[in-house]
Amino acid sequence: MKKDYSHSEAFSTFLNSEFIQIANIQYRAGAYYFGKHMHSNLEIYRLLEGTCQMEIGSTSISCSKDDFVIIMPNIVHSLFLSEGTDCTFEHIHFSPDLPSELALDDLLGIQPPC
Repeated sequence: MKKDYSHSEAFSTFLNSEFIQIANIQYRAGAYYFGKHMHSNLEIYRLLEGTCQMEIGSTSISCSKDDFVIIMPNIVHSLFLSEGTDCTFEHIHFSPDLPSELALDDLLGIQPPC
């Protein structure tokens, strides 16, 4: 049986709400550096292609296709690529006013198993 992945009305409303401040797909290539910074948003990255490195707080990580990174608010972070590499990623900033608890099952329209 084919699963229905259509969004519930609640989830569609959430995606179009004030809770998402930035949502885009970005491409970066060789010797790219986005310097250390921080902000009050929750930020996520999902790498679609390529590789990059991130420094989050005092931790350095290497990221590649299908990696998912969450950066909590008010954490210093940066993103950089080495010469000869490229990277495509989904990038979303969530408002700091995002509710502290979301019922994702309700947003996605998932019914719990009985």
